[in-house]
Amino acid sequence: MNAARRKAIDELISTLQGIRGDLENAKSALEDAKDNLETIKDEEQEYRDNMPENMASSDRASTAEEAISELENAESSADEANDALDSLISTLEDAIEAAASEIENVLGPIEDAEAGAENAKG
Repeated sequence: MNAARRKAIDELISTLQGIRGDLENAKSALEDAKDNLETIKDEEQEYRDNMPENMASSDRASTAEEAISELENAESSADEANDALDSLISTLEDAIEAAASEIENVLGPIEDAEAGAENAKG
């Protein structure tokens, strides 16, 4: 393997590591958004729970219940996306490790042979 291909492979691994970092940042942002959704949902639930009895079947109560339901759905979707990001990050880490290992398996004997050839010349 020549130096240009080694450099290209190293750059590819660096790119994959950058993508992994971007995915981890996206996961963190998603977790923050989910926390905000949960806070808003809890506030809406508290608002609904503290409505006077005479408003329990009003349009406002119905609207609050719908908002709570939609916020719960959004939380669930955020959880699913978070799980998908976890899986993707794990898969990407496995790919990076496998690529690095394969490169090492290929380069090790080549570098040993190159070193042996240099020693034989010298």
